[in-house]
Amino acid sequence: MFFHSMTRGKITTTAALLRRMGSASVLVTNPSVGCNIVQRKANESAAIASSGIDNPLRRSFPRNRQYPQQQQQQQFRSLSSSSSSDHHHEQLSPDDPQAQFRPSPPMELTLEMVRGIQQSNALILKYGVGKQRLQLLAESNDGNDMPLPLKWQRMMEIYLGAQLHVIASLGYETNEGGLMKYTQQLGTFIHKCPPDVQDEFRRVGRTTWRDMLVLAFGLDQSELPTEEMSIVDARNTVHKVASRLIEPAILEAVVTRVAALPPQSDPQTEMGLKHAIIQDVVVHQVYLGGDPPLVEELGFGSGPKGYATMQYVMAYHENDPLCMQYTSSSMVKIWQAAGLDLSNAPPAAVAKMPMSAPN
Repeated sequence: MFFHSMTRGKITTTAALLRRMGSASVLVTNPSVGCNIVQRKANESAAIASSGIDNPLRRSFPRNRQYPQQQQQQQFRSLSSSSSSDHHHEQLSPDDPQAQFRPSPPMELTLEMVRGIQQSNALILKYGVGKQRLQLLAESNDGNDMPLPLKWQRMMEIYLGAQLHVIASLGYETNEGGLMKYTQQLGTFIHKCPPDVQDEFRRVGRTTWRDMLVLAFGLDQSELPTEEMSIVDARNTVHKVASRLIEPAILEAVVTRVAALPPQSDPQTEMGLKHAIIQDVVVHQVYLGGDPPLVEELGFGSGPKGYATMQYVMAYHENDPLCMQYTSSSMVKIWQAAGLDLSNAPPAAVAKMPMSAPN
């Protein structure tokens, strides 16, 4: 899940998620400004000390003396007022270089940078605000009344928000252009890495992805498999899913719903509506539909948790060439049924199931 697709379709989808998230979901920090202020404060303190002037902010209370509560409060207000006054004088003028600062991303990514981005993203999702939002998402769906595609979308928005927070701190813009630049640089870097380093990134990324699924869907860790599915079983599973996708009833459902769409003047809007239909049909008529539903037939459980469990297990083999071939052959027919143009579709986009782990 760490290797993000560099396809135009993937970036467009990600950009749409970003627009839905809103600017409040992404915290852009500027460490250099804070460091500069700290450095100036240190220089001022040193100058005061060398001049022999008593610095009230450097005074300490006598260790063994008990102050009356009123005197303590007065002392605190005095310090707060002094701090507030200092803060007022610290405001930058429009001509100050720090006020005119505009961040810029790195020219290229290094091993240290990529590891740091991956680890920081995992930190936010496992221990930080990302974890809190994932837990809230799980709690808000205790009654299973939230549609699975909507729940998946919100989970991916949380994931994307964490990643954008990290790359923004490196100077990337938090828009489609910034994300595209990052994914292009990441792809270039990964391509040059030796196999063992690529395996390291996949392993850490897969762990982050699985931890997110556990939190968002409230999966019981003790009930999840402790050993990876064999490659033979994984290929058989993907083949069964791919075969179900191209059943006549499924393709006909896509054709019928696409035909009922009202005319759209914007091609991007039309494409988005068609993708939404594909996603809805695949989820509700393939994975969660049927008697028994496919996720139950495959032994992953029932409902949204069964689907999340399947994604958890299958993440280990998602880049297997034969699994990707099975998926690609079925998704081509799904896209054709929806009337989507395959001539401009990159192979990576067609070779992925809807609502699966990001590359």
